[in-house]
Formats: sequence, C-alpha cells, structure tokens
Amino acid sequence: MSPGYGRTYLRRNRSPRRLPGMQTASSMPGSCGLCKAEGVSLCYSDLLPKAISRWLIKSELIEKGNRNPVFITSRRAVQMNFRVAEEFLCLECEGRLNRQGETWVLRNSYRGVKNFPIQSLLADAPPIAVRESFRLIDGRALPDVEMDKLVFFATSIFWKASAREWRFIDHWDRLEFGPYEEKFRSFLNHEADFPDSVSLVISVSGNPNPHVGAIYPYMAARVSGTRQFRFSIPGMAFWLHQGNLPEHLKEFCAHRTGRICFVPDLNKIYLDEAMPMIANAKPSGVLGDVN
Repeated sequence: MSPGYGRTYLRRNRSPRRLPGMQTASSMPGSCGLCKAEGVSLCYSDLLPKAISRWLIKSELIEKGNRNPVFITSRRAVQMNFRVAEEFLCLECEGRLNRQGETWVLRNSYRGVKNFPIQSLLADAPPIAVRESFRLIDGRALPDVEMDKLVFFATSIFWKASAREWRFIDHWDRLEFGPYEEKFRSFLNHEADFPDSVSLVISVSGNPNPHVGAIYPYMAARVSGTRQFRFSIPGMAFWLHQGNLPEHLKEFCAHRTGRICFVPDLNKIYLDEAMPMIANAKPSGVLGDVN
C-alpha cells in the first residue's frame, strides 16, 4: 500500500504548523547515507523534492488562510505543513543529486498551465512505436531531453525510499530492495553500472491538463515475474521493475534504451492508484470539519 499521497485540496482556514529542526543541515555530525562519509553535517533530505509541495499549493484555488497541501495515506487525510524529510545526506551528496537529476527534472516537469516543457518536447517528436494507450519516444534522439538526468533523478528517489525509514504523517515506512539498495547506491556514486536485472519505465502525460499530485514510492505489485515499485510527480510517473525481466520490460527501460512512454491518459492511471487510498482515508483536523 502506498505510504503517502499529497495534493492541494481544501476549503477551510488553518494556521500553518512549523516542524522543529528543519534547518539546512544538522549541527550534530553523522554518517552520509550515500557516500558513507563519517562525522559530517547532514541535510534534511526530502524523499520527494519539496518544490513539488509548493507547486501543488499554487495549482488550485485554496483559501488564503491555509496554503498547505493535503497528505493522504491509507488511514488518514490531513492538510498540514509537513515534509517527508530526514537527516540523511551530506551537503555534497545532496547537491550532487540536485545537479545530476533533480534540478533538470523539476525545470521540465509540469508546473502549471502552459508550463510543461518535457510534454511539449515529446508531443512533437516522431514515435518509434505506437501502442493503443501510449506512444514510445526515443528521448536520446531529442537534444533538449537529458535522459541521463531523468534516470538519475528517478533512481535517486527509489534508492532513498529503500535506504532508510521515512516518517510519514501517521507511520514510518521503507521499501525493501534487498541487494538492489546497494547496487543503486553504487550507481548513484558512479561506482557501478545500472543493474542489469532492473527496468526503469518513465511516463509523461500527454493530457493538456495533467494530474496535479504526487504519490510517494511504494511497492505496487508483482508484474511479469518482477517486483514493481512506483512513484509519481505532477504530469509524470516512474515505475521500477526488479527481477527476471521479460523482453518487453527491457525494451521500455529508460536507461537501457532511452525510451519514454508518452501517455495521453496518464491521469486515469494516476487516479486508479490514488482512489483506493482516498476512499479509505479518514479526514482529520480541518478536513474533518468539511461536510
């Protein structure tokens, strides 16, 4: 079950709640989760980029008294000022993840009406294959699409979700990657190649009104003999398959082939993931006051 799902939503006012200790780096030294350096100051590293919460807040008309996103888990829905963030990475590693992936993805992902650069790039690109529900685009053939940064970003999010426990609004969670956790850490440190028995599938919405929300990394299902993990950000979805890969999953791997799925109905896939959680979540706080 998905550990958390965030989007902007609500109608009532509430003063923002500040979490203590959300400074840039901790004053207490620790061990970096990525480079393993000891005795270094650690950043409060976000599982998903904190900029996404800001975009969600701006994406809908919500009352001025409460500019916070709604967090939804399988048990609870609450609007609050909250970050899924832990003291985890040193300043150097945090900066490297930003430079080598996150910054480019955030600049090119959906940021509101008429501001979805990667969608515009893919919409005009000739497909290498057309399927019933998507078009397959060769991202490496497009000079303005930096596939290495897309792959690095997605891998870093999945790896972070597996490398430690993360505190959500009502529970702690961690993905179980087994030996793949260390393989991904080595890849992010440029110490090893991308694992052979892994396929990373990247989808971009072709809808002029893409989904506005995010789903934190979670294990979705067993698909074609593999374990499938997922997360999404506004207008984009990332699926990771681990195990004995069939040929079709190898063909879709963004790292192996440079291919991106351009999906007109990605909104439906996103809602199919989110709705069971939304239906079961009990509104709390100010959400519980809404009739």
